[in-house]
Amino acid sequence: MLRRATKADEPTEVGASPEPVGSAHILVVNDDPGACELLARLLTRAGHEVERAANHDQAMGQLSVGRIDCVVLDLAAGGIGQNLKLLDLIRSSVTKSIADVRVVLVAQQSSNRMFSWQAGIDAFIARPFHADELLAQVNEVLSRPDAERERHRRRELDAASAEGVS
Repeated sequence: MLRRATKADEPTEVGASPEPVGSAHILVVNDDPGACELLARLLTRAGHEVERAANHDQAMGQLSVGRIDCVVLDLAAGGIGQNLKLLDLIRSSVTKSIADVRVVLVAQQSSNRMFSWQAGIDAFIARPFHADELLAQVNEVLSRPDAERERHRRRELDAASAEGVS
């Protein structure tokens, strides 16, 4: 899931990671308890408040009772289909705070990137990834203005289309 940092991973001034956005309330949805705990600890060390869920029901329950700023969605057991099913539940919610939550999708491979952008994700990370990549994506998603989210999705969808990635 996570990979070791290499020299190429070091941020440069031009491609530096976004600055931390301060404390956010993040929900990690992961069906592997060890991986869920690892992601939660990583995000907690970065200054965020973290909740955990292992499935759709727990995730929707957490979203309905508390103000969640961002969901890190990583359901490996059911493949991309389980992730997209939960994303659809989130985006189709009648509760605005749930439907508008920012979602970072972690996927086994990048082959489903285009479908993920069409479904309404805010960031896409393919395994294996480095911890800094996850933190950078979460910070970027949290700092992106609401008015910019749809434009960002369209750009990413266009890029995935141009690469021929489904």
